[in-house]
Amino acid sequence: PARLIRTDPTVDFSWGYASPAIGLPSNRFSVRWTGQLEAPSTGAYKLTTQTDGGVRVWLDGAKVIDQWTAHPTALHSSGTLNLTAGRRYALRVEYYEVTGTAVARLMWEYPGVARQIVPQARLFPPDTTYLSDMPWISATSSLGPVERDLSVGGSGTGDGKPIMINGVKFAKG
Repeated sequence: PARLIRTDPTVDFSWGYASPAIGLPSNRFSVRWTGQLEAPSTGAYKLTTQTDGGVRVWLDGAKVIDQWTAHPTALHSSGTLNLTAGRRYALRVEYYEVTGTAVARLMWEYPGVARQIVPQARLFPPDTTYLSDMPWISATSSLGPVERDLSVGGSGTGDGKPIMINGVKFAKG
C-alpha cells in the first residue's frame, strides 16, 4: 500500500542520502509516477532516465526503459519514439532505491532540443475514469428513470439533482 501520495511537478530528484519525504526511509523505498506526457512538436524523441536504482518507464502502455536492477547512478535511454505534437501519452515511471545516494530524473530530447528534464508544462495528471462513464449492463429504479451523474428525480428524464454526499456536491458519479 502507498505510504505517501502527492503530485510532483517533474521527475527531477537528487535526494542524496536523505529520505524522499518525512516519514519515509532514506533507503529501500520505491516511487511510482503516473500521468501524461505531451509532445510539443511532431518528431523522433528519446526518453532518458538518470537513476541509481531500478527504473522502468512506460509510454502508452509500452515499456520503453527497463533497468530493474540496482546499479550506480547511470543514464538509460529508450529507443526512438515517434510522437505527435499536442497529443498526450500515458506515462508511468517506477523507481526503487536500495542503499546509498538516491537519484531519479526523467529527461527527453528531440530534434532541435538537447537532453533536458521533461518540463512541468509538458506533464499532466492521469486521465480520470469515472464509474458513471462506464457502459451500463443494467440500470433500474422504481422511482423514475435512472439518471447518469444525477440522483433519481421524479418521473421525467433529467429531473434529478446533483449527487451530494455529506453536503458535498459531485459533478460526476
